[in-house]
Amino acid sequence: MTLRNILLSIALILISLNKTAVSAFCNPAGPLSPLLNPVTNVNWNCIFPITIGGPQIPSPFTPASPNEPLAPLYTTLDFNTITTPLTICMRPTPAGPIPVPAIPVGMWIPSGIIEVVRTQWCSPSLSTLIGDPSPLGQGTRTQGGEDAKSFYNVHFITFPLGKVLDQLMDFACINVTGWTDIDYLYLSELDITWNNDLVSLWETPEALLFQHIGFQLACAADCISSTAGFPNDVLVWCNGCLGSVYPFTGHINSDARASGVWMRIAGKLIAKMSRYTMLRLTTTPVVYTGTCVEVPTFFWVKHQYKFQFVFPVRSVGCYPTGVIPFTWETLRQIPTAGEDTILLLWQKKECPLL
Repeated sequence: MTLRNILLSIALILISLNKTAVSAFCNPAGPLSPLLNPVTNVNWNCIFPITIGGPQIPSPFTPASPNEPLAPLYTTLDFNTITTPLTICMRPTPAGPIPVPAIPVGMWIPSGIIEVVRTQWCSPSLSTLIGDPSPLGQGTRTQGGEDAKSFYNVHFITFPLGKVLDQLMDFACINVTGWTDIDYLYLSELDITWNNDLVSLWETPEALLFQHIGFQLACAADCISSTAGFPNDVLVWCNGCLGSVYPFTGHINSDARASGVWMRIAGKLIAKMSRYTMLRLTTTPVVYTGTCVEVPTFFWVKHQYKFQFVFPVRSVGCYPTGVIPFTWETLRQIPTAGEDTILLLWQKKECPLL
């Protein structure tokens, strides 16, 4: 055997050992459980409140839990932007678009799965590694002290259950973003800006401005409004009680619980995908523009997103961005076996019922 073959064999063995060792830290959620089991994994109560022509219909069953005291609040009222009982939608036909009167309807639709993980390429949804991990840039987490830091990778999987609802009801635009397949839309391991704050400044130069103490103090107001169920869309640099959404990277300087870090990372991802027009405005302007299509936005529109925990511990409610952590983080994390998470992203959709 030549020296080249010996070195190649050693390299392959080391790669195999590294992948095996890393796999031990990829916590499984069960084979495809959140992807193929919408009955047990999706809290359909989160579809409320539903708005029809203006008035809101709260959930007929309000979940309650000692660990989630505010869960019923977020299925009763939300940011309602429908103020008219009738609108006009340009419906496409073979002869061209024609104006059709319609009733504006608003509801929450599950549109994506977010995985927040410590190990590169780990997919709790698939219970496996979806790529070959590298010892460089692994997610880490330290506990306590002023120097506590975390780094997580994040994945976004399209979850177009709205397409299923579209087959059941005659909605013109219920399928949020137009996705029709379950697929990985974003992998932070492939994004060079996710693990480098300086490189990230090239896509978000406004982050330097928002670091000013005056902007950061304004996030206290967003904390209050977010916890009440009405995130402030004007304060685009804030993630409510979770601090600033900038920079759009996986670094977190905090000694908070892992569950709080999960929500902060998820907020960063939503803001980042909005910047790339992967996520769009799906509320009032969509109804009144007459085009019935999603509108790209440069900044995230916080009021049209809320999150449901799927793994490691399923939540009974769905929570807006920036909600104060003590209302939902109790008993949310399982040491060692559940330090990665799966979040189901619900997106508010307002569209005409034809």
